[in-house]
Amino acid sequence: MPRRPKSESQTATSNINLETIASALGVAVSTVSRALNNHPGIHPTTRLRIQTEAARLGYAVKRRGEENAAANPSRKIRHLLTLAQTINHASQQGYLTGISRAAQANDVGVFSHHCTAENAALILEPARQPAALKIPDLTGVIFIHRWPEAVVARIAETRPCVSLIHRYPGLPVDMVGIDDESNIAMLVAHLRARGHKRIGFFGYEKSYSWACSRFAAYVGALAAAGLDYNPADVLPVSIEEASAHQPPDLRGSLPAIRARLKAGVSAWISSSFVLAQGLCLTLRAAGLAVPGDVSVTGCHGAARTMQPGVPHPTSVETNDEEIGAASVYLLTQRALRAVPAPTVLLLPGYIVQGDSTSALPT
Repeated sequence: MPRRPKSESQTATSNINLETIASALGVAVSTVSRALNNHPGIHPTTRLRIQTEAARLGYAVKRRGEENAAANPSRKIRHLLTLAQTINHASQQGYLTGISRAAQANDVGVFSHHCTAENAALILEPARQPAALKIPDLTGVIFIHRWPEAVVARIAETRPCVSLIHRYPGLPVDMVGIDDESNIAMLVAHLRARGHKRIGFFGYEKSYSWACSRFAAYVGALAAAGLDYNPADVLPVSIEEASAHQPPDLRGSLPAIRARLKAGVSAWISSSFVLAQGLCLTLRAAGLAVPGDVSVTGCHGAARTMQPGVPHPTSVETNDEEIGAASVYLLTQRALRAVPAPTVLLLPGYIVQGDSTSALPT
């Protein structure tokens, strides 16, 4: 049987080498080699630019990963460490289940360390440091919840790191999160289909990357839907309220909320599911019908915060187990140096209808 000729894309990928990448970027071949091998003497910006171009050309993702795996079998991920702040069992269980499931499938050992949020900044002190951080074949670390940047930066100096949901700009840390752009667009479309034309955003807090990302997505989704954006319709929350894992008391925001409702806001997109719960409770306690007088939606977290007698807002959700499993995959690719650093992997979501949205009264 005659051989099937290679396609143009196959031929192009097979011809990609260090010279090709160097020529495309106008740098020396030796610089490309050192960047792809994560040499410490390469500036982080230069390394990222070279690794990104190599991945785009198909070299870093396919050929380089295969060469490293064959030449260095020890690069196979052996053990990983999860670092989680002990807020409550439900706040991390889905993530840990997904991590455990993916690790078992790939024959990877998992160490877990939990500490209080107050002690997170002290974790690298000798008396508090997890023993797993001293294991020679610890391939990488997965951060659950938002950690102090100084801690993340120190650990990322020596090992690959993946963060769940929260992003650390400027640090060589991968992130697995949710696709806020498409998810918030789904919420705007959900409310728009029910007649809502003035939609507010509740829960902006600049310290949390996910709150900033969802706010930016909200602005873009309004524009795409042909709805006006009014900065006054964006209400901030405190750091404590943004980080809450139980519905917070939002009575302090009630005067601002009433003012926006009077101005014509008929629905709110909350930056998190737990804030949506708190908003529902606050509005109902103030004598407003949710969803009769105003509709409320949330974003991510229903599986972690649902309790009997607590509102179940309409929300857009992404499975926590899938997020956890994806973080193991990303660490595996990082161990092979098969993806540029830092890499962001965003998972899609889906609408879950709750008891907080309805058609706008006519």
